[in-house]
Amino acid sequence: MKLARPPIPPKKGSPRLRLSATDGQASEGVAEGGGWGEEFRHARAEPKRFHRLGIKTAKQNNFQFLLEKRFWRAETRSGANQAFFVQKKFEHRSVIAIILIYNVRPMDIEIDYNPTPSVNYFVSVGLNDKEAISFDNTTKGFRVIKQVLISKEPNTQSSKIKISGEWDTIVLKDAKFVKKYHVIWEDKNEQDVVNGETWETVWEKPISKEINQLILDFSRFVSDNYENLSPYQKEMMRYESIVDREVGKYK
Repeated sequence: MKLARPPIPPKKGSPRLRLSATDGQASEGVAEGGGWGEEFRHARAEPKRFHRLGIKTAKQNNFQFLLEKRFWRAETRSGANQAFFVQKKFEHRSVIAIILIYNVRPMDIEIDYNPTPSVNYFVSVGLNDKEAISFDNTTKGFRVIKQVLISKEPNTQSSKIKISGEWDTIVLKDAKFVKKYHVIWEDKNEQDVVNGETWETVWEKPISKEINQLILDFSRFVSDNYENLSPYQKEMMRYESIVDREVGKYK
């Protein structure tokens, strides 16, 4: 009696027989001895594809870092610009509110630089290009004067004048600092030659001690803080309302 020979099991790792993932049958290419087969090649290629997606090279990481940094800078710059415009809008509205509260008209004011503890001041308010009302406490006691521009000469003529004094003057517009410039002055009694401009005093009147002190405080305050007046808009409007009220008496 001839015994049936049992089938020889396939070796481990042998590519000759492989079950498909769907029905457990041998793949067509493998069963027919046609090589590895499409499914096996796809199975070997797929992990590499996921490997490429999951792990980035140093160059890719560097590019992503630079890209994120660029977007962060753009967002930061945009936020800073937005905050700047919001702040300016708030300051503008605050100034308008203070103007309405104190009923102050827009003014162009020039103040001689006399920081604390100076007891002198010269505060001039322009009515137009040729007229000004000034509060003066220098060599002739505290007073208010009206001056008119009668002539204007080039600064080259300043070499011929007898200089009576020199100082710096602060220019304000609507309670904000505009500039600071140097003054060369020649005293001609009723006329003052300032940087080539001749101003004539047409009248003068005394002012009270109370107003004198308020104008002095105003002059000191501006001289001490002219480079950073933004935090002091309320104080500036209060002082300018006093100046505006006094100027209105002499128009």
